[in-house]
Amino acid sequence: MAGFKTGYLQAVQSNDRCKINTAQTMNNVRKLGRLVKRGLFNASYFINYPLIMPSVLQISLTNRCNLRCQMCSVCKYSTPRDDEMTLEEIEKIINTAKKQFGIKELFLTGGEPLLLGDIITKIAEFSRERDIRTTLTTNGFLLKNYAEKLAGSGIVHFHISVDGLEETHNYLRGHSESFAKAIESIRLLADIREKNHYRYSIGLAMLILKKNIDEISELYHYADKLHVDIFDLLPYLSDNTDFSNAKMNDLWPDDKAVEKFAHIYRIICAEKTKYIRLNPNFDMELIYKYYKKDLRPRDWRCFAGYKNFFITMSDPKMQGRYEPCLFMCKTHIPLKDYAYDLKKIWYSYQAYMARAEVRNCRSYCYQMCFSLPPLKKLLKE
Repeated sequence: MAGFKTGYLQAVQSNDRCKINTAQTMNNVRKLGRLVKRGLFNASYFINYPLIMPSVLQISLTNRCNLRCQMCSVCKYSTPRDDEMTLEEIEKIINTAKKQFGIKELFLTGGEPLLLGDIITKIAEFSRERDIRTTLTTNGFLLKNYAEKLAGSGIVHFHISVDGLEETHNYLRGHSESFAKAIESIRLLADIREKNHYRYSIGLAMLILKKNIDEISELYHYADKLHVDIFDLLPYLSDNTDFSNAKMNDLWPDDKAVEKFAHIYRIICAEKTKYIRLNPNFDMELIYKYYKKDLRPRDWRCFAGYKNFFITMSDPKMQGRYEPCLFMCKTHIPLKDYAYDLKKIWYSYQAYMARAEVRNCRSYCYQMCFSLPPLKKLLKE
């Protein structure tokens, strides 16, 4: 009997070691895959030609918004609902991106996407059927009306904007109920998730502004009590429709505020929380240099035109008529000019020239949707 027990324990231990080794091997394979991918993105940047397909399809569905935020320029270019993409057009774009690029990530943004109503649920369900993970960015004001359907639609991440505590957030967003509505939506999503055992994550996105830096720590801990998963601190742009226009204004943190932010960030990094964590891709050194206007070419590279296929409702001919375009900072390439053939647009001469312009840009917007963690960071891992 003792021999049987010994043999059984040895077999169990051997099986456990095998599982651990397999997990370590798979983790190393994933890291190697990320290293190769980042290497190809970097090589693409240097030769000004995409050697790799975009990893994310990002669609700004509308320029309309129900709020008038001080730090947003999108609503200045509001699109009439009748001129926006139909559900059929959006599904065609998603299908094409899946077939031509193998896209697995879809970001839905705006304006305020939920002004499109139940269309968002249908887009998420359509994407889930094609094994595409959907992230929804919203100000949270209307989310309560659609929370039950959206929670079960296959959306994997809800990215909700909250730019300070109640008074500050309402002031910045231009509506006295905006904070209460966003928090109510976060609570509702957390309750639905727990009740139905859904696996989506909830993120709180906060712009780093002069006015809200003193509230970062308190909002971080408040979000933890709400069962938020990710706390995203984002760099501010004076014009978020023109990434090359990063001008300093009243919302821009001055040097004193930047130093204070760096101090607060170090503190919350060391604090223990139950649910929430900081975005692991946040780079304090680059943010510090960005706000100090001290970013240099050696510090980071902009992968606009490589990492994301970013579609916005744009007016490329400045005639007041908006249409879906591939957005590459100052360049807007109409999809209809290429009969919605995304691959043909991606390798077009217009896209080549746009990438050259991005490469020569010295505005340094440091928008994280167009950035990648440094290759040396992955090599260290």
